[in-house]
Amino acid sequence: MSVNPSTRIQSKKTGDSDAKAAEAQAKVARVRAAAVQQALSIQEKKDLQARVLDTIVVAFDLPTDTSTDAAHPTVADANTFREALSLFRPQDLDEVVSERNIDNRCGYALCKNQNQAAKLKKVWDSTAGKIMDKQIDGKWCSTECKKRNAYARMQLSTEPAWLRHAQAGQVQLLTDGLLPVDLAADKNEAEAKGKTANQQELALERGEKQVTNTDAIAIFEKEKTRPPKPPQLTHSIVVGDILEGLPIRAAGAERRMSHYR
Repeated sequence: MSVNPSTRIQSKKTGDSDAKAAEAQAKVARVRAAAVQQALSIQEKKDLQARVLDTIVVAFDLPTDTSTDAAHPTVADANTFREALSLFRPQDLDEVVSERNIDNRCGYALCKNQNQAAKLKKVWDSTAGKIMDKQIDGKWCSTECKKRNAYARMQLSTEPAWLRHAQAGQVQLLTDGLLPVDLAADKNEAEAKGKTANQQELALERGEKQVTNTDAIAIFEKEKTRPPKPPQLTHSIVVGDILEGLPIRAAGAERRMSHYR
């Protein structure tokens, strides 16, 4: 039985139409998925921004236990501050310092003391060639708290929290002695390495340094092919033709002169 050509053409058009419809639906699905992903990213960004603002308020209210000092904070306060630092950028920590200073408190979040009043100090300005007034900031109660805040600030990332993975355990705090335990160990190790390097350099200057990597150097004795002989004059050169051990004229010239004699 023969198939009507018009029916065959109609079937082909129907198949093409179904393929185009499926492709259009797939495209709509991809666009919808991208839009949903973008919306989720924007919402996550807004949530983290709001969390950072809330964390600034939390850091402003620290310490919760006023019986402690900045060198010996409670574990709860220290963990709260470290969690806040994991979300902060340097400007966020600066905002905490500014807000605490407005409340006449030390800028370091774990300190309960008041900040020192800003004052002027007389200093010598070598450029101007005269004594000038230098503004001494009143952000801190002491130099120690200034160092503690600077140490925390130097560990902060400049990327926003929504572009990185915040981890509270990565931020360290300066405690009693102004050095955390692991930082003190690193410092001692660095000092030991520096002392060893200085001793090796001094030994090298005194000529006491020995080559330790002997495997990389091969030393061979030069073989003697024949015994050395002192230089000898040829028979055609007489003693009078020698000046300081060197002939002053060639032997051929001597033979030519003897031809005319």
